[in-house]
Amino acid sequence: MPSRQWGALVARLLAYLTQIRRIGIVARLSASFVAVAILAIAANYLAGHSYVQTTRVERPVLIAPREAPAPITSEPAPPAMSKPSDAALEYSRALQRFSAAVSARALDAAAETDFRSSAAHFGQAASRLSAEVAKSDKKLSGQVLARTKEASESALLLVGLADERHQSLGEYRRHLNQLAQSMKGALDGSFKIFGRFIARQYLLQLDVSLQGIRERLGDAIASNASPASLLALAASEHDYSAALDANRSSLERVQGQEWVSFTDNQLSVLVAFRESLQRAQSAYGDRLAQLTQQMSEAAVTAAECVVAPPTIQVRAAPRAPEPTMPAAVPPTAPETTTVVQSDEGRYALIARITIAVISLVFIISLLTVLSIVRPVRRLVDAAAKLAAGDTHISVARGGIKELDQLAGSFNQMARRLEVAGEASRSYQARLEADVAARTRELRELAERDSLTQLPNRRHGLTLMEDALDEARSRGRHVGVYFLDLDNFKSINDSLGHAFGDQVLAKVAERLLAVCASYGHATRLGGDEFSIIYTDAESCEEIYQAGARLVEAFHASLQIEQRELMVSISCGVSVFPLHGDSCAELLSSADAALYRAKALGRNQASIYTQDLLNLVSENFSIEQRLRRAIERNEFELVFQPEVSVGSLRVELVEALLRWRQPDGRLAPPGEFLAVAEASGFIKEIDGWVMSAAIQAAAAWHHGAWPAARVAINISSRQLLDISFIDRLKELMRQHRLPVESIEIELTETVLQTGADTIRTLHALKAQGFAIALDDFGTGYSSLTSLAQLPLSRVKLDRSLITGSDARCAAIARTTVTLCEQLQLEVTAEGIENIEQLAWLLNHDSVYLQGYLISRPLRFEAVEAALATIPQQMALHVLNLRAPAPGESMSRDVIFINSSTGT
Repeated sequence: MPSRQWGALVARLLAYLTQIRRIGIVARLSASFVAVAILAIAANYLAGHSYVQTTRVERPVLIAPREAPAPITSEPAPPAMSKPSDAALEYSRALQRFSAAVSARALDAAAETDFRSSAAHFGQAASRLSAEVAKSDKKLSGQVLARTKEASESALLLVGLADERHQSLGEYRRHLNQLAQSMKGALDGSFKIFGRFIARQYLLQLDVSLQGIRERLGDAIASNASPASLLALAASEHDYSAALDANRSSLERVQGQEWVSFTDNQLSVLVAFRESLQRAQSAYGDRLAQLTQQMSEAAVTAAECVVAPPTIQVRAAPRAPEPTMPAAVPPTAPETTTVVQSDEGRYALIARITIAVISLVFIISLLTVLSIVRPVRRLVDAAAKLAAGDTHISVARGGIKELDQLAGSFNQMARRLEVAGEASRSYQARLEADVAARTRELRELAERDSLTQLPNRRHGLTLMEDALDEARSRGRHVGVYFLDLDNFKSINDSLGHAFGDQVLAKVAERLLAVCASYGHATRLGGDEFSIIYTDAESCEEIYQAGARLVEAFHASLQIEQRELMVSISCGVSVFPLHGDSCAELLSSADAALYRAKALGRNQASIYTQDLLNLVSENFSIEQRLRRAIERNEFELVFQPEVSVGSLRVELVEALLRWRQPDGRLAPPGEFLAVAEASGFIKEIDGWVMSAAIQAAAAWHHGAWPAARVAINISSRQLLDISFIDRLKELMRQHRLPVESIEIELTETVLQTGADTIRTLHALKAQGFAIALDDFGTGYSSLTSLAQLPLSRVKLDRSLITGSDARCAAIARTTVTLCEQLQLEVTAEGIENIEQLAWLLNHDSVYLQGYLISRPLRFEAVEAALATIPQQMALHVLNLRAPAPGESMSRDVIFINSSTGT
């Protein structure tokens, strides 16, 4: 027998033994008992016959021929004798050789030559047999070729799968060796004492798992990659991966991230090749079964291919039938001649001994089975109950010593698991209670404001949405009140934030008391609150409730033995009149709140469409302001101020304009309020100051050396500690003297307190002139003229344009007072000749208005320096011209066209 066939036989035997290992103990003992019994019976049989002589004569067995077609005769043709042809016998031998060659080639690639030769011989034999059979049966001839082709193709696929399996095993072994080398390097890093390595526990654990993989690989190679060995190999890989994951952090710290990554990659490659090996093995088994079936079918087809002798036909009618040859000779049984000599006494003795041995073996086997099976069943049942969660279990002791000890250990483990389960259940109960309590706390935190205990904004929106759903279904109204505290910042600044928090808590209590009968109160954030009026029959109910809400805060709050008066402003919106969603109603109420504050606070305002339009317009302005400076949309225009004494332009006021998309220049009144509310005023003020100083420098170093520019400064700039330093830096960059810049501020700046006054004194000390704009309105007081470091007072246009004699008297008195205080005065709003008349008697007054000049762009200022004096002189001449018949007064002014005087 060739070595390849021996190898295949050994592999099959190993696979069979692997299956036997899985047989239970009862089956094993039963098989042992049967084997002993057979051995005893055989021994008894052989011992009971002293001599046996057998003569065996065998005769050949003829294969029954296929049925031949009946001849054309009146009498039936006798059956023909048939036998296998040489081509059929050659085909059968070629089939057997090809089968053996396929088995050998699947085990060893070195058998490729024999495999190819046998395949070629198999094909040639099939061709000869097909050609021979085609003479009598073309269908059978085609079947021979078809069966041969199918078997050959399946054999080639089987050989390919075997090669793939061998290749996967080789690659798996190569990568496993690389992983072993890496592990060896890690272990070599440990120190050695008396021939033994002292290494970390996790390295040793990982090395043991790796050795398990190598052992399972050896089993797989020995069993030719049997499914059982591959499953065991997969389990070893899983153990190695579990050991690697359990000690990953320690390995990364000691061996390094690169070593761990290499190990992960190698393990992934091993898993990939093992899975490929499993797929190849599965396909190999399927293909082997298919090939076996195809070869069996080819053998059956070959057995059907026989050659029948010529049919004997009888044509004479009346003759007696000739003897015919039988269709087939039945196979003759072997003829056997046996001579037996026996000893009856010895046979009886051996029979009794055999019965005794068999009985003893049976009793021993039965006792062994009972001593093993019963304890094992009890352990299996107990383990199943334990796995189901029943820890109150105990296994009865008994059986063989080892199983009795195992039962004791199992009972001890069950008791420990019971104790651990009780502790786990107790801990689980405490944990669930803690989680439930924490969940309630988190729900409270998620839905309640921690300071006021009111529903927060998120929960308030949920309450509002529920109220809207109810109102939609019942056709009712819902009121939304958006309110905040008036001047709450002053409370925080003067009394502290802790006191402010107490104020908010007291306000929340009062809101709850007011709205308890009709709705919910929520805190939106800061000093902003919201109240939801649910299920109102009419809008009037909601409006009246808003008025009562404001009135409720006319009574003082008692906080820390202190009475505090706090007022609120409130905006009101109504569902469905002012919106259909929470967002729309809150937006409408917010717009109404803005209107309430603009009207003087401490009141409730009802939403109208105009408010929303105003809010939308302000929002649009705010969005465009964000990019106005980057897009260079701001411009400065300059309005001249003319001295009455010289009729010349002494200074210009820088005025801000914003160029709109349609080309219109928007005045500051259209956007400065939005800029201040949104915080963009700081960037705008900085740009205005820089652009104005740059323009003044261009005139100073050019055609107007005595140029003076008045720059409007906001309260935020004066409160900025870096304002003066920035101003001085700009003056230094442009080489501009301080006399060229005049700081102009409005009366609202005076409300910002002592810090503003200190900044003004610092500017005055640096040499800057300071002008007070819009004097005569708002918070103007005569004490401000004495306390502030002013250089100029600009009378508001309402005092100049007013037709009331009182306004004229106030203006004249203010001019006289400023002259006595040595303050320059600018009269704003000069638009007609009558307003100019009474101011000509005050040489210290400066004039500004459309009669003198409208605001000019930078390029037009130089030309206006020459034309404005001439226009002013004409105005003066018209006012002082003599009546008909009168002589010209000595006060007539002669105009010099070159100097303007």
